[in-house]
Amino acid sequence: MGVVLGGWAMQGHALSIVLVPLIVAPWTLLSVSFGQSPMRIVLLTAAVAAGYCLGGFHVAMAYYKTGSLTGDNVDAARVAAGTLYAHSIEARDTARIGEGAVLSSRLLISFARDGGWPSAAALVVLFATIVWYAVQRALARGRSTLQTIDWRIGAMFGAWFLSQMLLLLGAFDVGYYNLSSWTVLNARYAMQFYMFAALFVAWGIAAAPVALTATSTSVERYETWTRVALSLAILGVAVATTCILVKRWTYYSTSGYQRVAKQLNALTAGLPPTCRVLAEDTGINFLAQRQVLQLYSKYMRDFLVERDKEKLLHELDERDICAVVLYDGLYVDMAGPAAPLLEALASPNFKMYGVEPWRIYVRAAP
Repeated sequence: MGVVLGGWAMQGHALSIVLVPLIVAPWTLLSVSFGQSPMRIVLLTAAVAAGYCLGGFHVAMAYYKTGSLTGDNVDAARVAAGTLYAHSIEARDTARIGEGAVLSSRLLISFARDGGWPSAAALVVLFATIVWYAVQRALARGRSTLQTIDWRIGAMFGAWFLSQMLLLLGAFDVGYYNLSSWTVLNARYAMQFYMFAALFVAWGIAAAPVALTATSTSVERYETWTRVALSLAILGVAVATTCILVKRWTYYSTSGYQRVAKQLNALTAGLPPTCRVLAEDTGINFLAQRQVLQLYSKYMRDFLVERDKEKLLHELDERDICAVVLYDGLYVDMAGPAAPLLEALASPNFKMYGVEPWRIYVRAAP
């Protein structure tokens, strides 16, 4: 099962290269400190590591062959380097990241996404736990809550939460791969941070009533207090979390892609079967019936480098590209109206159809 889980995680997203070790390493270290069976720890860690290596074999091979974890493909900044479109890509990425490039701003953005719940709440639980634990250890008299609370669970959730904080703090930023800034660009890159924060807060809620009532002389009163407090806390957390998710997290509808795909498919339906589509937006290929080539793939770099309109038109013919889809205001548009690709598409060879915010250019019949 460990091998399967490790391999499955690596098949999900390339970010797992960092996330899997951040989950396994704290578990391994804390299990050792908790006195768990060494053989069990070694077997489970080795199993996940084996799955991690097997699941990530394609990433290792891509890096070995190309020197890039992404296989040096569909990496707009690198593919467009040295072309007219390089500045457009850099400017847009900088604008999208904005203040997220600054550590303090990035943390504020991350905590603001969920309104501080559970992200900031997890920090409160962490601080309260450390203080309470220290006080109990110092007093060490009467009925200590240290014996009634399973601190190991809290330590594990806390370690996982802090390990995800390292990602936001930029501990794993290497060269071009600014993972911390990317969490601002794409909220989904930071979703595991909120998950582990929620687990830690949930443990804190469960432990708080026990800690507050541990010195009660009435067992019945102690148990009642605990049940009532936990029930109210769980209900309150469920309601608060639901409200925050509805208000804070953006819903991305696919209706736009459905509209442009429907139009694209209709416009290209009568074209030769070998006809292909060149797209600036990577989302076009999900619903398109024709084969879609990504403009910012390394295989399409010739189109970005070439500055002669006639040669561009010849290249489009050579590759059986009969339709081009551009996104309004994206990299090609940012390069200005004199961009070679725009000049080629403005020729009589193509006819434009608008499906905001996309533009579809279809090759005119000869």
